[in-house]
Amino acid sequence: TLGGHTVALNAFDSPYFRPGPFGGWQLLGRALPNALDTVAQGDAVLVSDNFIHNIGGAVGESIVLQAPAGPLSLRIAGVTHDFLSPQGTIELSRSLYQKWWRDDQVIRTLVAVRPDVSIDTVRSAIARELGGRFHLKILLLSELVDWIVRQARQAFSGLHVLGALVLVVVLAGVADGLAAGTLERRREFGIARSVGVRRRAIGRSVTIEALLLGLLGLTLAVGLGLALGVLWVRATFPALIGWTVMLRIPWAPIGLAAAATVVVCVVAAWF
Repeated sequence: TLGGHTVALNAFDSPYFRPGPFGGWQLLGRALPNALDTVAQGDAVLVSDNFIHNIGGAVGESIVLQAPAGPLSLRIAGVTHDFLSPQGTIELSRSLYQKWWRDDQVIRTLVAVRPDVSIDTVRSAIARELGGRFHLKILLLSELVDWIVRQARQAFSGLHVLGALVLVVVLAGVADGLAAGTLERRREFGIARSVGVRRRAIGRSVTIEALLLGLLGLTLAVGLGLALGVLWVRATFPALIGWTVMLRIPWAPIGLAAAATVVVCVVAAWF
């Protein structure tokens, strides 16, 4: 715990903090000079962005960790994304963790495979030599990411059903409103026809009215939806679950909803 908050410690071997076959660290905002080298040497730590949001602190400030070997004061070298804990995560060198927490266990190991070696061959060898003894689950990084994505999508799958139901109800209401408004003006259309206005011109005016109504609704929906989305991402999610998430605008679903709205408006106007 740190300041009454339960945080996670994520310890990596020192080479993992340096650019290599496993990629590089994405640091957010300002960082100390040679931040990753400093963390690799055990002189500083990285913290997650939700750590800053929930607990506080800033790059260059020191935090005191209560380790089994005693209090440990370390500077914050940089900020990164991490979802290991909803309260916050501290990334540090594994050698530092071993020394102060007296723990040399390994939870996960990353394996770099040479280009001339088959990944399936390496996976089979690891499973044969170590898998049974240590109960290992051997995954590609892409498979691990896909698994995490599936879990997240499964957790929010109910929202898509609710969203579809709301969309159907709204579209039905738009169609019904347009059709009812048109039917109520049959006398006006009859008078217009009697003075020489062509049927096609009346139909065009009804269609334009329907499209304008649909575009007005789309403008309000997209504007309010984006505003609520930004509010949820920037404030509500961090307050409810502790994690800070990146904002991504789902343009494809927005486009599909807009197209469906236009189609319904045109069909209602045609009837």
